[in-house]
Amino acid sequence: MAKLITNNILLSGIRGSIGGLTIRQTANGPVASLKRGPNRNTWPGQQKQIDKFKRAAAYASAINRDPKKRKEYEAKLKRGESVYQKAMKEYLRRPEADE
Repeated sequence: MAKLITNNILLSGIRGSIGGLTIRQTANGPVASLKRGPNRNTWPGQQKQIDKFKRAAAYASAINRDPKKRKEYEAKLKRGESVYQKAMKEYLRRPEADE
């Protein structure tokens, strides 16, 4: 639950997170709230997509770190596209074998 903090000169203009507390600015002044925890109510298909995206991010990071593979991807880039984006897109679009 958020709590409106009034007449506190120390928090005027401050925003961000400290530990488990998030401070943000509203029209009525600063508001402090606890950070939202992870969503534990995911359905199986959603969790499968979350896991696939995590694997894609790890794959793209590995491509970005390897100079040889990075050069290969740089040759395939379109204008405005990064190596990381291209690797993510490639991983997410490839067909997966049924488990």
